[in-house]
Amino acid sequence: MTTVFVNYRTSDEENVAALLEHALSERFASDVFFRAAKSIKPGDDFEEALLRGVRRSSALLAVIGPRWLEVRDEHDVRKIDKASDWVRREIVEAFDLGIRVVPVLIGEAEPLRKDALPAGLERLATCQYVRLRSRDMEADLDRLATTLIELVPELRDANVVPPAGSTVNNAYGNARVGMQAGTIVGDINFGDFLARDERDGR
Repeated sequence: MTTVFVNYRTSDEENVAALLEHALSERFASDVFFRAAKSIKPGDDFEEALLRGVRRSSALLAVIGPRWLEVRDEHDVRKIDKASDWVRREIVEAFDLGIRVVPVLIGEAEPLRKDALPAGLERLATCQYVRLRSRDMEADLDRLATTLIELVPELRDANVVPPAGSTVNNAYGNARVGMQAGTIVGDINFGDFLARDERDGR
């Protein structure tokens, strides 16, 4: 059963969202995490799949980079202001169901302000956030993993971190990531790692 839903916006750190989900899946097991590009199968109704993924989750990670709020559509309208925006819909659905929402700020992304968010999404500005920084990636991922176990206790049973000093390698296309006691030690070719689909308006 899905436990953690990874919410992200295309054109704003979707590569980091993929890296985050992959790194956490190495620690906890892949089927714990829902990420649209990975979890929705060809031919699935993506609308039903997204909402079902949120509803089956105990927590939602909202990956927020510096462009998250200002990404615009072809009419120069902020995507976040559109009721049909899936990033917005997923977060609002989580709030409505009482699912914990954790903003994950990427790099130097600024914390969100209530007055910059559309109706129904203002609560996101007051959710305590965590930060993921390239210079401290391993430590930040370890802290996030520990936080998730505290928030979702059943993750303790899904923890598959190898013993300290051991290495596990996994391949996605030609992308390989090594984990040593839950930290990243490899390089990723994001061109092959990401399966990008613009249909859901990300």
